[in-house]
Amino acid sequence: MVLLIGMGSVGSYLIILFAFQLALVGYVVALREFAVVIGACLGFYFLKETISPEKVFAIIIISLGLILIKVA
Repeated sequence: MVLLIGMGSVGSYLIILFAFQLALVGYVVALREFAVVIGACLGFYFLKETISPEKVFAIIIISLGLILIKVA
């Protein structure tokens, strides 16, 4: 199991490095940070985590930032 997790970690890092070569760094970094929003939403849905106003505010701000980067 540890080997599988290690391979996944290295694989995801290599994908990010490859994406840096293909796209603008700002887009890649913004999309990478959006993983936090996806993780939070999965936590709310599957793990039944509490949805605090701070978490909702952070999700909205991150999402708006991603949209503004794309529009700009």
